[in-house]
Amino acid sequence: MRRHQADLIGRIVALQASLKLVEGALNCEHEDITQCPNFLKAVGLVRNQR
Repeated sequence: MRRHQADLIGRIVALQASLKLVEGALNCEHEDITQCPNFLKAVGLVRNQR
């Protein structure tokens, strides 16, 4: 049961991350989401620049 619990928690965490991405995309004002620096950062396509 503990292994199943850990698997379920992992899936929930992944789904919450996906939901956050989708909500961010829906609230974005960019016409093309692939041009949004916040979205690109969220999906790991942009690194923090100092």
